[in-house]
Amino acid sequence: VFDLGKQERLKVTKDWFLYDAPKFELYTSDLSIKEIHELLTEEKKTDILNLIRSSNMKILKSNDKALDLSKIYIEKGAIPPGEPEDALHLAIAAVSKIPNFMSWDYKHIVSNNPIRKIQELNWKEGYNYIKIGTVYDFF
Repeated sequence: VFDLGKQERLKVTKDWFLYDAPKFELYTSDLSIKEIHELLTEEKKTDILNLIRSSNMKILKSNDKALDLSKIYIEKGAIPPGEPEDALHLAIAAVSKIPNFMSWDYKHIVSNNPIRKIQELNWKEGYNYIKIGTVYDFF
């Protein structure tokens, strides 16, 4: 919503939050909250935290199961070793039984190879299928 570098994504994400987000139960994680607090721009930090509050997002907690699953994602090649936070974001969703995961990260998350491998690993580890996509997939 606040990424000014990609105007098309900015508009479609704002529209999604305005018109479609109320149709969903929204979640973020304590890992996301930590990352937000590490932002250098106070205005952006405040805007994002206000969006989380105004959208009634529930905060999911990191735990040992999520950490273990994130390590499996990396070991099995679903997520690159240099992106442990991406693996943990996905693992938190999986262990929390979240059915949908929205991201604009085409490189490490929203592309065929990571999605296929994550679904396979979730199934092998006893977790449910997660629909992974961009805002366009959740209109």
